[in-house]
Amino acid sequence: MSLTGFGALIDIDSLADVPVVVEVRLGCKPITLEAIAKLDTGHVVPLDRAAGETFDVFVGDLLLATAEVVIVENSLAIRITDLFLTATPADAASAS
Repeated sequence: MSLTGFGALIDIDSLADVPVVVEVRLGCKPITLEAIAKLDTGHVVPLDRAAGETFDVFVGDLLLATAEVVIVENSLAIRITDLFLTATPADAASAS
């Protein structure tokens, strides 16, 4: 399996054992340092997403997917709803 990245074809099989960190971002909120200094336990910080929206899944700075939160055996997990790395070798050839 190969994916397109930065205009070059990457052989995923050669990288299969490389560990990466998957980060799920719930949302963001611009906030001042003064507001951060005033935060306390129980304070609610509204984010830029509505309840029920999907979350962004990143590997490094690369947006990999969107997902929804689910519970599996009393632990939080994610269910992928859209995957953005779906390029094939034919896609890479037509992009160049």
